Amino acid sequence: MDLISLRRGGRFGLLVGWWGLWLGLALGGGSARAQPGTPAQRVSLARVRALLNKVSAGEAASWAAAQPTKDVARRTEAENTAAFRQERERLWARRRQWAAESLAFVVWARLATAAAVQQQPDTGLAYLRRALAANRRVPGYALDAAELNHRLSSYYWTQQAYDSALACHRREISALKASGFRADARQRQPLALGDSLHVGIALAGAYANAGLALRRRGNYAGAVRDYAQGLRHYQQLHDYAGLVWLNELLGEAYEEQGNDERAERYYTAARRTARALQATEPTTAAVDLAEALGYTHALLLRQRRAPELLRLLAGGIAEAQRARQRDTAYWRLAGIEASLRLRVAEVSLRTGQPAQAAAALRRAAPGLAEVTRRAPTPALRQHFLYYTWRAQELVLLHWLARATARPPNPAWVPQALACTDSLDALAGRAALRLQLADYLLQAGEPASAATLLPAVETSYRAAHNRVKLREVLQLKADALVALGRWERAYHAREQLDGLTDSLRATQQYAALADMETRYQTENKETQIRQLRVHNAQEQRQKRLAWAGAALLALLLAGATYTLLLTRRLTRRLREARATQDRLYSVIGHDLRSPLAALGGLATLLDYYRQAGAADPAALEEVTTEVRQTTSQLTALVDNLLHWAASQSGELAYRPEGLDAARLLHEVAALYASEARARQVRVAVEVPAGLRRLWADHNMVRAQLRNLLGNALKVAPPGSAIALAAHQNDRRITLRVADAGPGLSAAELATLQTSNTPTGLAPRLPGQRGTGLGLPLVRQLARRQQGGFRLESTPGQGTVAYVELPVAKE
Repeated sequence: MDLISLRRGGRFGLLVGWWGLWLGLALGGGSARAQPGTPAQRVSLARVRALLNKVSAGEAASWAAAQPTKDVARRTEAENTAAFRQERERLWARRRQWAAESLAFVVWARLATAAAVQQQPDTGLAYLRRALAANRRVPGYALDAAELNHRLSSYYWTQQAYDSALACHRREISALKASGFRADARQRQPLALGDSLHVGIALAGAYANAGLALRRRGNYAGAVRDYAQGLRHYQQLHDYAGLVWLNELLGEAYEEQGNDERAERYYTAARRTARALQATEPTTAAVDLAEALGYTHALLLRQRRAPELLRLLAGGIAEAQRARQRDTAYWRLAGIEASLRLRVAEVSLRTGQPAQAAAALRRAAPGLAEVTRRAPTPALRQHFLYYTWRAQELVLLHWLARATARPPNPAWVPQALACTDSLDALAGRAALRLQLADYLLQAGEPASAATLLPAVETSYRAAHNRVKLREVLQLKADALVALGRWERAYHAREQLDGLTDSLRATQQYAALADMETRYQTENKETQIRQLRVHNAQEQRQKRLAWAGAALLALLLAGATYTLLLTRRLTRRLREARATQDRLYSVIGHDLRSPLAALGGLATLLDYYRQAGAADPAALEEVTTEVRQTTSQLTALVDNLLHWAASQSGELAYRPEGLDAARLLHEVAALYASEARARQVRVAVEVPAGLRRLWADHNMVRAQLRNLLGNALKVAPPGSAIALAAHQNDRRITLRVADAGPGLSAAELATLQTSNTPTGLAPRLPGQRGTGLGLPLVRQLARRQQGGFRLESTPGQGTVAYVELPVAKE
């Protein structure tokens, strides 16, 4: 099958000649939105669209549908052509209005459509080139550039300018890739031209048509590569119609190279894919199956597998009939069924079965008559392949008459040739004449066949289509031999042999180039894989090295932390031992003295009892000594218990609202006897209306007891100790002031610090006690969210301050 196949999906069918070109240019100009652009571009698009005839594109879509209910039945081809001519004249007269617009390429594209309808290809080509030039000046409309290149390629296909068509398809591919849209997306994208396209299907079709152009130039390796790209995109989109088409093209490419095995594999895949559509799209399945059988036809005939081909054709006919019963409106199935019956007639004549051929031709006639009735104009008959099928029917009737020894109708062959002349596309006309020449030669009409071949040979030589030219030379040599023109037959055979050798050399060179390319590709892929493995190994080694370094750093950090923790624990243990030793020595010293005093008092009381003396003054003195000694022991034990609880964290904090005056009087009463014994007066000074403080009762008593006990130890006889309280902002300060010798600055600094190794207050010269008092006062102040400080001047005494929060009212 050598018809021009410019399609982007299975629905587009075949575009043949200028009529098919016009349909391809104007089809689908409905209400699709354009690609979004800048505000200025959208305004420009609105202005240029306002100039266009809104009926033209719709008319083109109606012609493409070709249903009698559409405008085709109500409007003649001449009227439609006149409408396009009027629009073209109007747009050209107003070109100064739109030529400067940024989206002027939309109007140039419409002018190209109008020129195509009026059968003016050169003018349409010029308009399309201007449209592309205008499009290149506007960024952001890559899809429209792809569409314009696709339309331009159709001009070159009709003229068999395969290099130019290939360049258009390459630009189309580049524009589709540069558009930024995903090729595997499902939705169609709008165009400024008024149509819309599916990017993935358009890209697959562009690769397929590029491969077809390469095949026409004899570059089969490149064609197969492009076909494979298109096949991949159709597979991603699950486009079965496109898969059928690409499998057919791949099979045809391998068949032309003489690789019938691979060609049959692809043809079989095409038929299998077409049958997969029967459940969901029976009409499309029937059309695609008939097309696939058309590609398989020549291969099976050459392999002398006529029975298998007849069986496949019968299945295709049955499928077309079933689809026609389901979709009665799609009358094109009648023509497709007729074309399959024409193939049955050909195979029957080639295998010597004229009766079967006659039956097939009789059954094909109604289908061709249906196409004639549905497509009343020459342009529509050309588009729906009526002329091709009618020419085949006439020559097959001529062949059947020769096979049955009946005189053929002398008008059949001239009418068939007239049908070929009705085709606009040079490639389609040459392919049909070549087929008719083969039929005539088989029918025993070598003279008629030889008459058709020179024009076909000229066409294929101009197109540099050496594959088809080889078939022409083969038929030419056979026809000349049958006519007895031995010299010309020999010359044709020489040309055939030279062309065959050239094709074989070209194919071998292409195969070698393809093998070299594959080798280089595989070599590069191997190198890439090796580099990836090497990089992966390096990355793994780096990760392992970093993991090892991190582990080592973690171990070092752990060891350092353990060492520091060990040192800290050791230091704390030494401090604890020092504290313990000091406590033991203090306790041993400070407990021994009161206990020894108690023992002496006990001996004195025993003496008084034995002597029977009853001196009240002496007994009162002993009682006072006992009370003082007991008080000292009680204070010492309380301090030890509070200090131990604060160090272990078990000291409970139970704050409450306390009266400062009452606290100070309680502590003063506790030490009243000791104060009298030391001849020291304790005075309590609390202003009226002082707010209550917020603290723990036991903790505050312990603080005041320690501070007052320390003051009594240093207060000289006859002096006074002041217990006072006053409020400062949100705190209440308890003050204990004595008139002792006071402290130097160094001594005061020593007592103010809490960072001693043992945690106890250092002993000052001449000082007695455990050293627990001041640290305990400081810790209890912090525990109650308060503070503690000392103030002292040598010779003027010492003042201790305990600051505690004020209770909330």
